[in-house]
Amino acid sequence: SKPEIFKMPSKPAEIVWKAYSNLGKTDHPYMSGVFEPNFEEVNAPDLPVIQGEIPSDVDGIYIRNTEQPTLKPMGRYHPFDGDAMLHQVSLHQGKCSYRNRYVRTDGFLAEQMEKESLWAGVSEKNIKSKRPGWGAEGSLKDTSSTDVVVHNGRILSMFYRCGEAYRLDPETLENLGKETYGGKFPKDGFSAHAKVDEETGELLFFNYGTTAPFMHYGVVSPDDVIINYVQVPLSAPKLPHDMCFTKKLLYII
Repeated sequence: SKPEIFKMPSKPAEIVWKAYSNLGKTDHPYMSGVFEPNFEEVNAPDLPVIQGEIPSDVDGIYIRNTEQPTLKPMGRYHPFDGDAMLHQVSLHQGKCSYRNRYVRTDGFLAEQMEKESLWAGVSEKNIKSKRPGWGAEGSLKDTSSTDVVVHNGRILSMFYRCGEAYRLDPETLENLGKETYGGKFPKDGFSAHAKVDEETGELLFFNYGTTAPFMHYGVVSPDDVIINYVQVPLSAPKLPHDMCFTKKLLYII
């Protein structure tokens, strides 16, 4: 028999919260079209299947981090300036659900309270910022929108210029605040692209800055204890992008 081409969801999507935005309509290439922002947090418990069916033995959660321009920028806008929004697709017993949530970073909450941008973006002069910032330069808003991993049962979202690691529940996307590691979270923060070793359950991370020592590498145990944190010898500041590892070697790229 032919599969049904379209099925209406048995449960409608629920809007649970909407961010304040003064952005308005724009033709900016990174704030329009496929990049048009979404200000609503929703729960969609039963997504329609367009064609075929979802295998009942496929069970799990997919989580993606994205950048959402929420407020009018201070001058030039770069897509990396957008606030973090996590999107979750869950597959369970042949059904598919969706939900999304902003990451409640300190910067996002401050700008929502003031109803305006408080920090200049990556492509703008940082002297325009109205408050001290975060990151390797200490002037940007920590958007936490670059990366997302799951470690010890919790989501960690991170910023590519180094900042806090924000925790969320992977099933509900409830914001759980900043990771502290018992008061030992590195003062230079985490860079995005930390990696989880699936064999040991350890989290491998790095950070970098503009003053010596210019880089550190660290390891967090499966139960959230920093068990290694060492300097990486460098002669000058660098802007690394990613890391990878083998059983014996670690590469910071």
